[in-house]
Amino acid sequence: MVETLKILFEVIHRTPFWVWVVLLILFRRGMALTTDSPTSLGRSIIMPGIFIILGLNTIIYQFKHPELLLDVYLIPGFLFSYLLYKNIEFNLLYGCISGFTIGLFFGGIYKTIKAKKRLANS
Repeated sequence: MVETLKILFEVIHRTPFWVWVVLLILFRRGMALTTDSPTSLGRSIIMPGIFIILGLNTIIYQFKHPELLLDVYLIPGFLFSYLLYKNIEFNLLYGCISGFTIGLFFGGIYKTIKAKKRLANS
């Protein structure tokens, strides 16, 4: 416990002042983001837009018949997704599946870290 406190005080003492300022700004910004607030349509489509562009890029440059895939990607894909997102139960299912996937990702990382520590100690 004493060694841990020594390390902690050493980190605090040797960290430059500007790092603490950046940490404070990030912390305050994160706390501000925990409350619901209105957002613009432009800001809410940034990430979906990026994934749409990446998907279109893959279809156009990686497949033999991109014109056929574009028809399926754009028309039925859009309509099916629109109908799914109108359904409250789908949104809950989507959230559960996303949470489960993220949990698997972090669980794998945690297991890898434990295995590396166990191998380092033996």
